[in-house]
Amino acid sequence: MADIPIDKIIKLPNQQKFLILGAVIAAVVGSYIYFIEMPSRETLKSKQQNLTKLQAKHNEQKKVLANLPKFKKELTDLQIKFEESLKQLPNTREIPSLLTNISNLARDCGLEIFLFQLKPEVSKGFYADIPVDMKVTGKYHNLGYFFDRLSKLNRIVNISDILMRSKKAKDAEPGSLEASFKAVTFKFIEKATDIGKKKGRKRKKR
Repeated sequence: MADIPIDKIIKLPNQQKFLILGAVIAAVVGSYIYFIEMPSRETLKSKQQNLTKLQAKHNEQKKVLANLPKFKKELTDLQIKFEESLKQLPNTREIPSLLTNISNLARDCGLEIFLFQLKPEVSKGFYADIPVDMKVTGKYHNLGYFFDRLSKLNRIVNISDILMRSKKAKDAEPGSLEASFKAVTFKFIEKATDIGKKKGRKRKKR
C-alpha cells in the first residue's frame, strides 16, 4: 500500500479522516490480538492445565503422606507375620529330627508303619517341599488321631494323596485299615549370607 502524505489526509473531509483513523485503530487492535493477546491466552491456558495437573499430583501425594503411618504399620505387621511363618519352616539340620518325630508320632497313635520313604525335595524359592511317602495300618480313629496330632505340631506338615482300604490279612483285627498318604513338610532354604552371619555371631560369642 502506497504511503499517503499527511497533508493530503489533513485536506480530506472529516468523514474520510474518521474512516482512515478507524482502519488504523482496527489494524493496531487486530495486530495486538493476533500477535500478543492470542499467544498470551494459549500460554495462560497451558499454564493453567499444568497447574491443574500439579495440584492433582500434590493432592495425591498429600493422601499418600497422610496414610504413610498406616502403610508403615501394615508393612511391619506383614514382616512380623512373615518371620513367624518362617519359624514353622525347619532348616536343613532340623529335618532328620522332624522326620523322626513324625514316625514316632505315628507309632504313639497306634499305627504300624510299613513304609516311610523320603522323596527328593522340591525347591520353591526360599523354601523347599520335603515329601515322605507313608503306608501304615491301624484303626480309623488311630489314623484320625495321628493326623490331628500332626496338625498341632509347631512345624507345618501337610497330608495329601490319602488312600484307605480295609486290611485283608487273615490275622487283621476287625476294623483295621491300610492307609497310604504323602506327608509333606517344608524346609527353609538358608542363603549363604545368612549362614555367614550365623557363623559370625558364634565366633563373637566365643
